[in-house]
Amino acid sequence: MIRFIINKFLKLIILLVGVFIIILGIVMLFTPGQGIATIIIGLSILATEFTWAKKLKIIIKKNLKNKTKIIKSYFRERNDKET
Repeated sequence: MIRFIINKFLKLIILLVGVFIIILGIVMLFTPGQGIATIIIGLSILATEFTWAKKLKIIIKKNLKNKTKIIKSYFRERNDKET
């Protein structure tokens, strides 16, 4: 019984810390700071206990990789045209 209560308490703490860090990341999207990285860190914390957070983190990371490739190719093409 005590182990059950401790597990639920730890899950609650992880939930609160993860959500707090995600909120900080959202604030950092509009202020100086690493907003996207902070949001991913918050999702990583939540993913230790919640399956939905793990799936969401994977989706976000895939989308970020795709967007990064698009942006890099744009700037490569732009630099090639200038030289």
